Amino acid sequence: MTRLAFVLAALALCTTANAAAPRRTWRTIVTPRCRVHYHEGTEALAARVSRTAEQGITELNALLGHHPNVPIHLVLTDETDDANGFAETLPQNVVTIFAGVPRAHETLGDYDDFMELLVLHELTHIVHIDTVLGLPSWVNAVLGKTFVPNAVQPRWFIEGIAVYVESRLTSGGRNKSTYVDTLVRTQVLADGFPDLDRFTHFTRTFPGSSYSWFLGGRFVEFIAQRHGEDGLREISRGYGARPIPYAINLVAKRATGETFVELYDLWRAHEVERAQAVVARVEAEGWVAGAPIENASPLVEYPRFARDGRLAVVVSPRHDDRDLVVLADDLSTERLRLRTSDGRGAFTADGERYVATIRDTVDQVYSHRDLEIIDVATGLRIRRTFGWRLQEPDVAPDGTIVAVAQEAGETRLVTLSVDGDDDPVTLEVLAPGEQVYDPRWSPDGTSVVASVRTGHDGGRDLVLFTRRGSGWSRRALTDGPTRDLSPCWSWDGRRIFFASDRGGVFQIHAIDLATGQSARLTNVVSGAFTPAVHPDGERLIYVHGVATGWELRSLPIATPPRPRLEDIPRFAVTATVSPAVYPDVAYDPWEALLPKAWLPAIAQDGVGETLGLVLSGSDAIRQHLWSLTLRYGLTSERLGFDFNYSNRQTPYPISISSSLTTTNRPGRLAPDASFEDRLETIFRAGVSVSFPLGYWDSGHAVSLAYGVETRRGLTLFSDDPFAPAPRTLGDLTLASVGATWSFSNVRGFSESVSSVNGNALSLSLRMHSPTLGSDLRVFDVIGAWTGYLPMPWIRHHVLAARVSMGASAGDTAGRAFFVLGGLPVRNVVTDALEGVGFGVDILRGYDRSIFRGSAYYLGTLAYRLPLTSLTAGWFTLPLYFDRIHAEVFVDLGDAFDDDLAPPKVGVGAELRLDLAVAYVQPYTLRLGFGRGLSEGGIDNVYLVLGGIF
Repeated sequence: MTRLAFVLAALALCTTANAAAPRRTWRTIVTPRCRVHYHEGTEALAARVSRTAEQGITELNALLGHHPNVPIHLVLTDETDDANGFAETLPQNVVTIFAGVPRAHETLGDYDDFMELLVLHELTHIVHIDTVLGLPSWVNAVLGKTFVPNAVQPRWFIEGIAVYVESRLTSGGRNKSTYVDTLVRTQVLADGFPDLDRFTHFTRTFPGSSYSWFLGGRFVEFIAQRHGEDGLREISRGYGARPIPYAINLVAKRATGETFVELYDLWRAHEVERAQAVVARVEAEGWVAGAPIENASPLVEYPRFARDGRLAVVVSPRHDDRDLVVLADDLSTERLRLRTSDGRGAFTADGERYVATIRDTVDQVYSHRDLEIIDVATGLRIRRTFGWRLQEPDVAPDGTIVAVAQEAGETRLVTLSVDGDDDPVTLEVLAPGEQVYDPRWSPDGTSVVASVRTGHDGGRDLVLFTRRGSGWSRRALTDGPTRDLSPCWSWDGRRIFFASDRGGVFQIHAIDLATGQSARLTNVVSGAFTPAVHPDGERLIYVHGVATGWELRSLPIATPPRPRLEDIPRFAVTATVSPAVYPDVAYDPWEALLPKAWLPAIAQDGVGETLGLVLSGSDAIRQHLWSLTLRYGLTSERLGFDFNYSNRQTPYPISISSSLTTTNRPGRLAPDASFEDRLETIFRAGVSVSFPLGYWDSGHAVSLAYGVETRRGLTLFSDDPFAPAPRTLGDLTLASVGATWSFSNVRGFSESVSSVNGNALSLSLRMHSPTLGSDLRVFDVIGAWTGYLPMPWIRHHVLAARVSMGASAGDTAGRAFFVLGGLPVRNVVTDALEGVGFGVDILRGYDRSIFRGSAYYLGTLAYRLPLTSLTAGWFTLPLYFDRIHAEVFVDLGDAFDDDLAPPKVGVGAELRLDLAVAYVQPYTLRLGFGRGLSEGGIDNVYLVLGGIF
């Protein structure tokens, strides 16, 4: 990206997303201020979104003092089972909302109407970031919407104000969530509350990036309580008028009389006081927490027992894979460990198999959950369903599975067999607006208990479904505004244990089915969740919050019950949504597809500086994307352009590209075989199609391409006037077809210094032929393998290796296809602005691009290790130093034409600094030294950004 274009575009902080739900028929609901785009199956949900959005914009206008002057596009898609959304503001306002229902144990799980909550949250981003005043608005009047200062704020304020609104205008939201309250309180009490610099940027410790949402929302709420919503409005409007962003404390001081630094210290003290009040209450009643289970991961969830006492849990450490782990009845010896994408499930009655939820790719595009059957003894996995969108399974003694199915924002209970290929059958059709979670069979297989969202008070009730002949009866076990979650049965079928937030803190409760009486078993401050009863009937285990995540605790069931706590009111919001019905028309991409802005572009061609402009566009659902860059070379005095178009209406994206560039290209004089650059104008055009084949545990794809390239330029002349006139390279036309195959199961984690596990393979074939219109007949092949091996002795140490090679055969017209060499010292500030990084195929310890030929091979072996965590910034300044790590390496390889020569060897080491600029833009700065041990070797000192395999 060009320097100026990067600076302007970085203000957007937009999410790059794939096209929404290809192979669907799309329509649009046209409202006065919105365009709601939806596909078949989501009609009712889209109507709700249109009404909620229209009303929400009015409320946000009053709260934030701004109203976007062009319609907002809202895209409703059911392509994933996850509940989420995102907002884009440059060059136009587009909100994407997923129709998936939030899970009970999620920060989004506290809602009345989950779609209303999501729509209001994302619309807040639009109204907030679209607030552009003063000089920035004049810039936008000339260039189109390119400058949005409110996007260049700490993530905690951007997300915090949206969380504040979702909680302020609905009866749910994360600021009212007892689950979020538990996460905050646990960090406060463990002295894990982040300093302002880490809060402003990011932290790698649990719960990671979620800080921006649940801490940011509470901080913004504190500001609103202290200075009123007028203070939030003035911060938004004041910052949106700044031609030079980042002075957030100056803006806060003018709006509220206090800087964010001062407010943060006050708010932190407020949170400590809130947490200590809960501690005092619990201490007055007496702690009841049970005993921690040793050797369990600090991030363990979803415990399930087999009848023989084996325990299945899902562990999600921040330094390793998410695994399904089966422990022996001693609760410490591992019997099985499998990498999983979800892992929640249940044992069959004999304990030999485990029915697990798997999140996987369906039809190469959609992200849905299904079921798989795992043999506990061998780890063999068999997919039970494909595309049925099932989750949270439980298994009856007779082998019948009950699970939750979801589609288009609705859930239902279904049953199917463990064995066989029968389709799921609906057990219960819920009333409109009801949602169901965590169904559990009774020990005799006659009843199912589940947590159900029933009313409009934000609560979750336990409901018992019992077989009655060919049908099912329904009985409410609890009723109220509290969230009663994760039920499980005692093995004698007399009681049901569950987690409930009555009283404001999640505790484990039990309800006696004969009497209907409930009792509280735990009394903790950091939450008690997802109980599981041991087959001995004498104890249960549950998930307990700790500063590093979640741990397992064991509690005797005979523990004397605690006094019942009173329900906490949910502070219901009674706003009336308009019953208006808006026009519904066929989807038209053109309104959003036309360019909305242009960007000045300062860049370089292969000769020198260029000036130009950039245009781009995409339709609202991102099935058509295009960009056009026009430029003029100040040194070359030549015109150039780049054009790209992508069509994603099918699962197999088609891309078309064309470009005209000027460069000094290395060539070869025929008589003496010497190298000399020549000025060339290169025109390229091509088309490609991609076939994604990946699944949850790997990326896998094949692509096909056809391209044409013409090179036209100046003729080369010999410097010796008495030498015969050399035969020059002349003009050239290339035309080729190619295919690329790639596979990767490489993983890296939040606490690792690079990718740490897995392998990546790629193979690319290309053929130039006169039959295709080419002047040359050349065949070339390039292959690469990259692998990572974590070291067992010290966490985060990793051995990384890469091998790549390529060869070309045929008439190359004396041109070098492959170039190898070392790295330079770069102006890293300029590179950051231009988005320049360096590739992975380098031979350090030698001059740059020194080795050239029609074939090459290259190998790198590197040992990587962390050195220190800096985690240091300066309050709210937009610069943050994260950590320093190192690499010791050996490179060996060569590029050649005819004879295979001994490899050129380079050895050395690097220091790497991870840092963040502008609050969210990460960089890795590499300072290295390589020494070439073969002929031509030098002391290669380099300073570059990125380019790490």
